[in-house]
Amino acid sequence: LRFLDCNSDASSFLDAAFRNIARNSLLVLTTKDDPSLQASNPEVALRHYGGHIIRTCYSKELGIRLVLAAMARSAAKWNKAIIVVCCATFKSSFTIAVRVQKGPQHANSCLQNIRMLSHCLTCEERKFHPVDTGFPVGKVRNVTNILATECLHGKHVVKHLGPLWAGDIFDADFIENTIKNSITDDLTTESLLKSIFEEARCPSKVAGESHGKRKKMDINTPPFYFNLHKHHPKVPYQKNINKVIEELKKLGYRASRTHFDRLAVRTDAPLEKLYEVMNIERSGE
Repeated sequence: LRFLDCNSDASSFLDAAFRNIARNSLLVLTTKDDPSLQASNPEVALRHYGGHIIRTCYSKELGIRLVLAAMARSAAKWNKAIIVVCCATFKSSFTIAVRVQKGPQHANSCLQNIRMLSHCLTCEERKFHPVDTGFPVGKVRNVTNILATECLHGKHVVKHLGPLWAGDIFDADFIENTIKNSITDDLTTESLLKSIFEEARCPSKVAGESHGKRKKMDINTPPFYFNLHKHHPKVPYQKNINKVIEELKKLGYRASRTHFDRLAVRTDAPLEKLYEVMNIERSGE
């Protein structure tokens, strides 16, 4: 286990950390009060972490994925790869835990998880570019049409962000074992871990349960989340977040709350489907 506690910029320590870390070791990185990861200084983020981000409703996860992309590139310099096991934010601190693999094949495979992100400035719909669109190597193809054909608020104004980490940022099994073996009496830490575990599973009614027992999720956790205040349709009431999650699950989508934002939902449902669920008239509420 190696632990990096950075007061601000973490990028200065990545090369040295991955050069000296052993195979299958666990690297935990914590960075505090880094304004570039909050998208308040995009130019600084570009200089330090090699990617472009902007302020959005999911800025915290953008910052984490930007750091993970920088970590993957630093590891690849030494023929190493990362497997992300847990990511968390608390106030202005970001904590990232990764397991390190060694070997050029692992490094090459890991780099495939670094991709650009298309983000609509109008409706905040977002989607990662496919693997074969040109980053980090290869011929760049036309990626202007990967978002939905119509914007919910008029016309798409697309901004390409990144490069970012497009792979998983949670390992549900690792987090579950951490909870079982935890000896802390801190209720805040225990509550945070349970919240992250549920977020890592992000189950649906169809795939998440079988005869009352939890099934192992084989599909990656849906990337990013939607803030219901930002994306709520113009109706005279605000639908309860738990009811929104329950209805998305009934429709077969994966959905859960997120520890990044207490007013947001992590789901693989398209934005238009989320609007439909929130626009359903209340009955018996």
